Amino acid sequence: MSLKNGDTVLVAGGCGFIGSALIREIRANYENTHIKVIDDCSSGTRANIEGTADIEVIEGSILEEDKVERALKSVDVVFHLAALPFIPDGYRDPLSFLDVNVNGTVKLFLKAMDSKAKLFVYVSTSEVYGTAQYVPIDETHPTNPHSTYAASKLSGEMLTYILYREHGFPTVILRPFNTYGPKDSYPRIIPELIKQSHKDDVFRLGNIHTSRDFTYVEDIARGILLSAETSKATGRIINLCSGIEILGKELVSLVTELVGKSDYRIIIENERIRPHDVNRLCGDNRLAKEILNWTPKMELEEGLKKTIEWYREAGKWRWE
Repeated sequence: MSLKNGDTVLVAGGCGFIGSALIREIRANYENTHIKVIDDCSSGTRANIEGTADIEVIEGSILEEDKVERALKSVDVVFHLAALPFIPDGYRDPLSFLDVNVNGTVKLFLKAMDSKAKLFVYVSTSEVYGTAQYVPIDETHPTNPHSTYAASKLSGEMLTYILYREHGFPTVILRPFNTYGPKDSYPRIIPELIKQSHKDDVFRLGNIHTSRDFTYVEDIARGILLSAETSKATGRIINLCSGIEILGKELVSLVTELVGKSDYRIIIENERIRPHDVNRLCGDNRLAKEILNWTPKMELEEGLKKTIEWYREAGKWRWE
């Protein structure tokens, strides 16, 4: 069954970077839909959803059963974006990643099934693929996680899929590639470049020879919503990506050009280099086109301009 106007939806992780963008997308397309959020605000913030009408927020973790049950009451569709998402944090505290991203996912799924919700959308990550063995990476590409975060997301994904097969609770699994845009919750490469470009003429970076496939946050939110609108997505694993890769050093050049900085140096700092890093990610979005009628609308350069403009107005990222 698919989402319709008047339904009640739960966005787990709705105060976060992508979750809050999804809420804005839902409200823009479903005026009469009631939106509920469960979020412990460890990475997101209520400020991300200010100005969005008719939202019921339950502040708490997906590990807290009483709060999950309250959040799921009368819900039709669950969008699961609640996670510990920042790869370097997983090096320091792997057990928390496993607890939230694996155990929390299973608990949320089972509670959603018991609550008689009609659809569960699990937002995974392209990190489950590891370094590309071929490009573009389609959904049949082998999975080979390179981090605790990626392993925990793949575990959550696999358990979600197995539970769907065992119990028949309609489920969609999405694998967004690298998402960027205003309000990012963590110092990932694009926010870090934008911040550093406004502070100094020196960029202090890690590995700038890896490539990534970037998609603007509003496009990712639109893809997530579309996945709940068609029964053809049920039981499928679907990439959300641009299909275009860019090297870190090329991204530096593009950002500096857009901020008007021509004289700069790059210093590679060993502590910024991730162990067992993913060298190459470039996705195949043909399945998303076929099933969801989705392709990104925002070109990278235009999306970076919007992100830079937001940063200049905001003055800082939340994590600064």
